[in-house]
Order: sequence, then structure tokens, then C-alpha cells
Amino acid sequence: MGQFSVHVNTDPATQARFPLFVDIQDDLLSFLATRVVIPLTPLDRHDRDGIPMLTPELTIEGKHYVLLAPQLMHLKADRLGPLVAELNAERREVLTAVEMIFRGL
Repeated sequence: MGQFSVHVNTDPATQARFPLFVDIQDDLLSFLATRVVIPLTPLDRHDRDGIPMLTPELTIEGKHYVLLAPQLMHLKADRLGPLVAELNAERREVLTAVEMIFRGL
């Protein structure tokens, strides 16, 4: 578990809509019981009429997803499912979306 890691959503009630979460919390705060995450939704389930910088498209394991930065949330760390990918190469897109929420950039 670490910043920019992608985990399976293990909640049966939400996993069809949001199958994955991106952990965006800095590793310096790994001692906390919670993690700040952003849900990912499959591209074909998302209306792309929004702001592209706020909801960038990401490819994970050959599948296309949309990062839903406006739905930033926290989860108990032990509720994150298995690790499926790392988004270190997409760090700029993820952080730009988060910055847009807080600073409107």
C-alpha cells in the first residue's frame, strides 16, 4: 500500500460502479488507520461531458478507467483490496485533478 497504488474495491455494494481505488495519501502518513483514495470507474460507464483535467482517463491492466477526483474520499486502510497496479507514471494527471478540486487550477 502506498501513494499512487491502485486497489480493488471489495465493497459488493459499490464495486460494479467503482471497481478500483487510487490511494493518493502520502506514504509519510502510512501510520494512520485511513487512506485518502479516489475511485475509478470504467470509461464506458462514465459521461465524458465533464472537465477532462478533473476526471482524467487512465489505463490499468489494458482497461480504460476515469479517475473521479470530485469523489475523493477516505477508507479504512484494511478495507482496501489487493494491489493491482501502480500509477507513478500517471502521478501528474492524478495530482492535477486533486489540485483542481482544492485550488481551481
